Amino acid sequence: GFKAKEKRELLELLEPYRTHERGSGEASRWKPEEELMWEGLRPELVCEIAFDHITGDRIRHGTKLLRWREDKDPRECTMEQLRG
Repeated sequence: GFKAKEKRELLELLEPYRTHERGSGEASRWKPEEELMWEGLRPELVCEIAFDHITGDRIRHGTKLLRWREDKDPRECTMEQLRG
């Protein structure tokens, strides 16, 4: 997870991209008490991630932010390339 300072920095970085769309994910069978809220962002940033598994159109299990990719256009990033 992120350290407190990293969370604050991330919130500042993402602020201009917020759409104010909000929702919640399905409850986890492992941690049903955990709140799974999300907030939409404009698709203008690209990050590289590590992950363990994809189910349908969802990246699941052990997702980790590796780095920001300023060299990539968001339109180049698809679920198909992850399945490849």
